[in-house]
Amino acid sequence: MEAINLTKQDWDYIMSPILQATLPKAGIVRTFPHSVLYASKKFSGLGILHPFYHQHIKHIHTCLEQCITKSITKNLLHTNTEQLCLELGFNSHGYWHTPATKAYLTPSWTRDLLSFCDDHSIQLIDNCATLSLRTTNDRFLMQIFQCHYQGDHLRLLHQCCEFLQVLTVSDISTADGSRIDPLMLTGTSQLKPRHRYTWPNTPIQLSNQHWTLWSQAVRLHLTQPNLPQHRLCQPIGNWTDFDDWKWFFPLLNLVFINPRAYTTFSGLSYPHAHADNDFNVARWSHTNPMIPFQQQS
Repeated sequence: MEAINLTKQDWDYIMSPILQATLPKAGIVRTFPHSVLYASKKFSGLGILHPFYHQHIKHIHTCLEQCITKSITKNLLHTNTEQLCLELGFNSHGYWHTPATKAYLTPSWTRDLLSFCDDHSIQLIDNCATLSLRTTNDRFLMQIFQCHYQGDHLRLLHQCCEFLQVLTVSDISTADGSRIDPLMLTGTSQLKPRHRYTWPNTPIQLSNQHWTLWSQAVRLHLTQPNLPQHRLCQPIGNWTDFDDWKWFFPLLNLVFINPRAYTTFSGLSYPHAHADNDFNVARWSHTNPMIPFQQQS
């Protein structure tokens, strides 16, 4: 039962011939209401536990039992929970089985168990790693898109996020946090965010339909209308996460940025910064303020 993951409809289908054969043997008519059959004896039911509920009770018991061991099963549950959170695209319990997330979340043992717990006000608290925002005003992309899209459109947008390996607005913005990186907008950027995450099911290639919808969604819900260079409606603010910053190379203690990305690091807080033919370069120190950078006109 611990390894089985069937829906309630699947279990009803399995139980139907069993009940048809066994109820008459117990002196009960075959058409006896199932709501009474599976009801608790406390409420004058027959007290038969529906296998769907038995299944998930065993799953919860497995989680509680394995969390105090050092087993392969514990590592598997831990990894699945983290991958599910990464696939969801933001930190939030209670969203595992909404109509919006069903469009793009992979059906799994962990997802269905968390959905069952949410439906029955059961709280499972884990110590799995959570997704982090990288700036003071950063936001999760899928959380924004869920407010405006559903169904196939939301699934296509999620596949674009997986292809680009992006989670937040800061992942697709320029280094100064005021604009959308134009290469991210078209899906042609080769400078992927240097996340500490291992991405599952990353698409190799996406269609023009994907990038048309992606570009429209980002422009409509993240940028100011009728302004050039894809300026953000809400700048992402100061950077707070430097460990995997895609423009920073710690061995050289330098920040590199392609000059086509509209941003230069010369001037403010960087008196020794310079630009060559290939990159804009700035000497970086964690003690210096990160934002704002001077904008290239």
